[in-house]
Amino acid sequence: MGYRPPMTLMPATMTLQVPEDPQLRIDFSVSLNEEHVTLHVSTQLATITLGERAHHYSLLALARLRLRDARRDLDPTSQGWIETAMLAHSLGMDIAHLNIHIFRARSQFRQVMLGTCQGFELIERRRSELRFGSYCFQIVRGSAVEGVFLPTLPAMAIKSPTNGAGHVQQIV
Repeated sequence: MGYRPPMTLMPATMTLQVPEDPQLRIDFSVSLNEEHVTLHVSTQLATITLGERAHHYSLLALARLRLRDARRDLDPTSQGWIETAMLAHSLGMDIAHLNIHIFRARSQFRQVMLGTCQGFELIERRRSELRFGSYCFQIVRGSAVEGVFLPTLPAMAIKSPTNGAGHVQQIV
């Protein structure tokens, strides 16, 4: 899956009307010095720019972990998990501040999606760990594509004997 330019740009105050199979993609636009992270959410119908927010960097960190583990061919159920305390430390914040970032990211995402993606969480949690959800995403740093993550559906959803591994397209 290569980069597709947005079909329709909408302000972040708008909401997406998502078809039943949204083929949702999240694009991270990261400045070279990593001081600025802008998020774009795309479906087949439109792209919404969510702007530049502090909590987008926390999402970026989680997405990079998911991408790293997928590149190492880890089982999809193991990809991207990190202890909450470890992530907070690596981002230079305490756990309470990280939880605020997570709350804000989830709230922004749910508001834009109008609750249509109930089967998927932007950030998944389990006991003392979290990870970026099972969405297609792309990370662009400056003008270079850092990586693309393409999860596949679980085996029972696609009715095949595959293991449902998330696939990564690495662009060098």
